[in-house]
Amino acid sequence: MTKGDKDGFVERRGGRDLLLRIISGLGIVGWAFMLVAMIVLDRAKPDDPTFIPNERVFERSGIPYHLQTAWDQDLLTSIFYLLSIGLVLGIIGLAVNSRRHRRRDDYYRIHLVLLTAISAIGILYYLIA
Repeated sequence: MTKGDKDGFVERRGGRDLLLRIISGLGIVGWAFMLVAMIVLDRAKPDDPTFIPNERVFERSGIPYHLQTAWDQDLLTSIFYLLSIGLVLGIIGLAVNSRRHRRRDDYYRIHLVLLTAISAIGILYYLIA
């Protein structure tokens, strides 16, 4: 039996239960997808035209250099799917968090709110642009 509070409140939770572990796991996996989406975004964007590499270095090594001038549409589609997965995981995490949100000291996890918001904004930007 655990000790009571001033208000007669008795904490019966014995630590991190399954719901808290699910919330943490969904957040970690969702942010991992967000990280992958950011890396893919870096690869999908066009090269900076002000950066002019020394072409002789590439010619000596036998590596052809090609300046990418447009966005890679296949990679942008991959980013859309990664953001969609992040959005779904964020919504599921918030739903599980709301199930847990019953007492005064319970709170919504800000990392899930941010994951959901950033994913939704990215998806909307992809669909509009």
